[in-house]
Amino acid sequence: MKNLFEKESRKIILNKDDVYTGFYTPLGNICLCAEVNKKRIDLLNVHEVFKVEGGLLFKWINKSYNIELLLVEEEIKIPQGMRVNECWSGRWRIEALEDIDSLNFNCRWEENYIWTNGGPDGGEWFDAKTWLNDEYMVTVLTEDAYKLELRANENQWMPKRLEGCFIEEFENHKFDYHIEYDKEMCKVIIPNLKYDEVCQINYSMAWTKYISNDDASTWYAADIFQ
Repeated sequence: MKNLFEKESRKIILNKDDVYTGFYTPLGNICLCAEVNKKRIDLLNVHEVFKVEGGLLFKWINKSYNIELLLVEEEIKIPQGMRVNECWSGRWRIEALEDIDSLNFNCRWEENYIWTNGGPDGGEWFDAKTWLNDEYMVTVLTEDAYKLELRANENQWMPKRLEGCFIEEFENHKFDYHIEYDKEMCKVIIPNLKYDEVCQINYSMAWTKYISNDDASTWYAADIFQ
């Protein structure tokens, strides 16, 4: 089975108890998972885990798909005067080995989180949410439907066939039905994949110590998919 991410050094990890498909933060753990034809894809059914430069690579394979999740600690690039403790990315890639009727990628807080407040915090080409308490602030970001449309148009790890599927117009208003939120979750929905098509969905996370509700440090740090 071919590799979807080109990583020269892949060192297999035999003990899967020491790894996690998500982000560790001071406010709790954020799980990354997917659903293919309504079957959950997560750490419980991963086939292989590799140590790669800067992070971990997870791989799932069956007759319907070849999936990889690349978790990497990112270099922090923020305006002078701002401060962020950590920034991580989670990049999903899937190759359809047969037609896939339903597909989504989910970023969700695990139980026992300790944040007390959170809300939308999006910008140009991305959707984001920020959660906080009186000690820490965490921002999670993913590309918005307009960016997914652009990637489909340019065939950048998104099938050209899906151009026009992410934004729907009604009476001169545009609606995005493919990014879903609730207070604990952000889900990206792909309408479907045909045999031999590939796609990529990106998440990022940054956290820092809480200064004020107006602090945009994590927002700038997580914006890495331009």
